Amino acid sequence: MPTSTFAAFAERADYTLQEALRAHAAGDERPLEELCRQTLNKWPAERVAHATLCQILTTRDEFSEAIEVLHRALEQDSDDPYIHLNLSHCYLSLRQHQLAQTHAKKACELHPNEARNWLNLSSACYHVEDLEPGAEAALRALELQPNLPGALTTLGTIRKAQGQVRESIGFFRRALQADPQRAMMHTNLLLAMLYDEDVSADQEKDVALGFARQYEDQLRRHWKPR
Repeated sequence: MPTSTFAAFAERADYTLQEALRAHAAGDERPLEELCRQTLNKWPAERVAHATLCQILTTRDEFSEAIEVLHRALEQDSDDPYIHLNLSHCYLSLRQHQLAQTHAKKACELHPNEARNWLNLSSACYHVEDLEPGAEAALRALELQPNLPGALTTLGTIRKAQGQVRESIGFFRRALQADPQRAMMHTNLLLAMLYDEDVSADQEKDVALGFARQYEDQLRRHWKPR
């Protein structure tokens, strides 16, 4: 959320920061969004306004407009790693994986100590079938933030795609331990175990039933009929 930096220039806009934040906390994001837009019309280089507006738009899944905002921000500072990070996130959300990879690479170059940069790069690489660079990026993310669920999941997915099922199961187990409330973590592990030819039919049945019984509601929500 906005900081004191935002407050300094918010005083010059039609909405005060505190009024906008109070409305936002009450569920009305319009004043804060309007504050950002007014500020950027007058001071296009205001980094916090770009970031806040982008956050509002991505929360509403308005990724295309968020990308427009971020590219305007990029015109002001092409070496801001957070702009490239957010662009990679938006492009991933729109399944424009080549563009996501480009901006994730730039974010990693500019800020190599940020795990999220490597996480986005690993996901983008997987989707454009650059599997080993994707695995290397996921491992780099885990060096910076051990047990990061997204990195463990991507690494498990890549290893499974490479035919290294046993290794993928290990990563999916770690992802599940890191984030046990997400149904997808359970399904990833289950599907990898079912894929393993060394798991017997009885074991497969027991594992499948165990997951299905414990997480039936979540699985039904995830696998809605198309």
